[in-house]
Amino acid sequence: MDIQMVDLRGQYLAIKDEIDAAIQAEIDGTRFIKGPMVGQFECKLAGHLDGTYAIGVGNGTDALQIALMALDLQPGDEVITTAFTFIATGEVAALLKATPVFADIDPQTFNIDPAKIEELITPKTKAIVPVHLFGQPADMDPIMEIAERHGIPVIEDNAQGIGSTYKGRKTGYIGHIGTLSFFPSKNLGAYGDGGAVLTNDADLYEKMKMIANHGGRRKYYNEIVGVNSRLDTIQAAILKTKLAHLDAYVEEQKRLGRFERPLNNNIYNVTEWMEYHDVVANDTKVLVGLSFLFLSVCLLSTIALLLTKFVGKKGETSLRRALGASRSAIFKQQIVEVGVIGLTGGLFGLLLAWLGLQGIEVLYDAPGGLVKLDRVMIFTAVSIAVLGSMIAGLYPAWRVCQIAPAAQLKTQ
Repeated sequence: MDIQMVDLRGQYLAIKDEIDAAIQAEIDGTRFIKGPMVGQFECKLAGHLDGTYAIGVGNGTDALQIALMALDLQPGDEVITTAFTFIATGEVAALLKATPVFADIDPQTFNIDPAKIEELITPKTKAIVPVHLFGQPADMDPIMEIAERHGIPVIEDNAQGIGSTYKGRKTGYIGHIGTLSFFPSKNLGAYGDGGAVLTNDADLYEKMKMIANHGGRRKYYNEIVGVNSRLDTIQAAILKTKLAHLDAYVEEQKRLGRFERPLNNNIYNVTEWMEYHDVVANDTKVLVGLSFLFLSVCLLSTIALLLTKFVGKKGETSLRRALGASRSAIFKQQIVEVGVIGLTGGLFGLLLAWLGLQGIEVLYDAPGGLVKLDRVMIFTAVSIAVLGSMIAGLYPAWRVCQIAPAAQLKTQ
């Protein structure tokens, strides 16, 4: 079975009529480049993210390059960014003859560690580029405080973070400039390439708009060196349609990823989450193994009782006399006892274990979270389940060992 990381076909089929109508409208209008739909989408996008300006561009890498070009980088200037990101973040700095300087990450979030930024700042530092990786925002307050103290612009690489919030604010408009990618697998994905640059600054908006259009405000009037990077009209129509569903897409990804336990105002502790699931996975293996061990004891005890049928006549007679029952009645009674009580008890132990682990998951992943569940609590639940399985599994064996000696004593 081929399982896709992102079910683009399923997503399309859910809104097929809307998408098809939007595409057909642009084909009928034949305004494929810089049609009015591009401007409509830019306005909707900025409004949805609680910002002022948005400019559609060719892709997320172009968005980063245009943002850095708007800061007038010179050869030898330095751009501080995270050491853990897609290559485009540092690549665009190198293309502009600047030097990418990589800051280490916070091991709890995998995002850039604000404490590592300031020690890397030099007179050549011209930009700081935090990346909102995996949809979780970088810790923007200390980053902005450091940037403002040193007079350095901040560019948010929001390619993976559209729709995320940091302390009540949408990512992309917290820094001086934000960048987006509309690669198909992103939360807001086009049916091809696309990207956007975001800002609340009117001057930066005008400059980036010029850069994306060959450095001109209008056709054939080129004032500065720019690039040719634009979002085509059909992609804008698709993105405008999908934008209405963005919040639902984000919530669904959070649900599937089990990232619903926020720490430090929507900064997710990725390391803790991974360690927790490793612990549960390992403990579950141990639990299931022990439970099946005790179920095996149940079955072996049943076999042991059946084998007593072939013990010498003296043993059979002693057993019958001790219990005051016929041979067939003894075996029927014991087989029923082992088969029903032992096997059912062992299965009940497994059920108890499963319910216990499910309860842990519900508590751990509850929106808003409860207290941190550590290994002690997990092992407590596992131990209770194992104890139940042990009692149920060893009981039949204990009965076998108990009956024969008692019978032997009564016949002496």
